[in-house]
Amino acid sequence: MSNTYQYSDKLDPQKSGWYKYRGEDNTTLRVTNSNMELPGTIRLNNNSGNPIFQGYDGSKWCDFNAMKGEKGDKGDNFDKHVILHNLPGGEGTLFHSEKSEINSDGKSVIPIKSITGGETLLNGELIANMKINNTENNIVLEPVSLPHMWDFVENKINCLKSVPIDNDILKAYGDVSRWEVKYGCHVESGQAVRTINQDGKLVIEPFTYRGIPNPFRENMSFLGIALQNVSGGNKCLVCTRGITSVKISTNVGDHFMSDSRIEFVGQPGLIGEDGFIFNSKVKPSVDYFKAGNFQETGSDGDYRLFKVGS
Repeated sequence: MSNTYQYSDKLDPQKSGWYKYRGEDNTTLRVTNSNMELPGTIRLNNNSGNPIFQGYDGSKWCDFNAMKGEKGDKGDNFDKHVILHNLPGGEGTLFHSEKSEINSDGKSVIPIKSITGGETLLNGELIANMKINNTENNIVLEPVSLPHMWDFVENKINCLKSVPIDNDILKAYGDVSRWEVKYGCHVESGQAVRTINQDGKLVIEPFTYRGIPNPFRENMSFLGIALQNVSGGNKCLVCTRGITSVKISTNVGDHFMSDSRIEFVGQPGLIGEDGFIFNSKVKPSVDYFKAGNFQETGSDGDYRLFKVGS
């Protein structure tokens, strides 16, 4: 079929080969009837009333047809080849069960759980705490900012309280912020700290002083209680309001009537000269600095549970 024939309404060679209209470059392949029995040969058999395309397979001419064949055997069910498995290590599971379900049409259906946001009860009102947005390629989880509410219903003092020997960072329930410690100084966990300007930068240092404090002549800008042992130039977590643990001061001036024993919850905690906290039996007659209130009675140990802030 290497020949290319010119075709027109008046000229039809009636042969197999490539055809094109005069003046056009596009060609069309055409097969006609043939009795040459070469394996792989195709023809348009028009000897019968209905012309049909055929191909010779080496032994016989086979009809080309688009007729639907016989129905085959039923294949194995989806569940015999696929097991749905949720990997360990997470709280949520994606698949509803380990097997698919069969619907009314006999098709396997894989139940996949939907993603939904939770709600928080705040001041008697349920407020969504997560927004979920669907994009073309992603599921976007957007947390909703809410005022945090600590739950102290089941917490006992021994659970709330912490000491450096057991905790690198003291436990704190409330407002916590991170600050850089002033170069050349060191803060201890359970110690009161204050803010100071160092080279145009706001940093913290231990809240220490000598003698009778004078708030009009000294830096007495109390910030909170340090939760870590940190040297200058490093970062330190500070509880500025809430429940944490403080270290009892051993450096209290004679002008204060102090006692290491805490008689009742709610006694004022004053800042000692070393920046740690002490209990005064009576209201001082000189200026003093209150850090908060004790939340634990007794005299055992160096640390007490404490509420930072008035």
